[in-house]
Order: sequence, then C-alpha cells, then structure tokens
Amino acid sequence: MEPVTLITGGSTGIGAATARALIEQGHRVAVTGRSADRLAAFAATAGAGERLMTLTSGAEGVAGVLRLLIEEFEEVMALMGAPTVADFGPSGVALPTCRHA
Repeated sequence: MEPVTLITGGSTGIGAATARALIEQGHRVAVTGRSADRLAAFAATAGAGERLMTLTSGAEGVAGVLRLLIEEFEEVMALMGAPTVADFGPSGVALPTCRHA
C-alpha cells in the first residue's frame, strides 16, 4: 500500500513543494488549506490524479479532516504541519516521538 501523508497548509510554498515531492515518490497526499481557490490551483498543477486529496480547512476542524481522509485513504502514515512533523503508526495513533522540522 502506498504511504499516505497529510500536509496542512500545503497549497503553496514549502507545503506544496513537499506534497509534489511526495507525490513523485508514489505517496498519496492530502493537502489542507484555507483557500479553496489556492487548493484548486495547486491540484491543477500537481499532476497527481487520484493520489491527491484537497480539503478546505473549516468548521469541521482537525477531526473532520481526519475523518474524511481516513474514509478516502483508510490510514495516515505521516502528518506535516509547519513547523512540526509527526509520525503515525498503522493504527493512526501518534507515536511518542515528534520532531521539529
């Protein structure tokens, strides 16, 4: 199964660059952002097809985003959010080690 990564704030800048690099390496990537327009522009240029999911940050919060992500991709292996990175085990539970990027 392909690794799945959630990148918060990934429609532009370093988040978008990281998403593109992971997609090129075969990851399935979910990108969140506040702007639906920026997310759409990113998706149009990412060339990822079904390996990319974009989600507008909103009232559903983190729990809603994770619910939608797990419904689509079944599990999350990593989470990138500026400025930290957290590794997730197969169960989707955050492991005790987190490191600052």
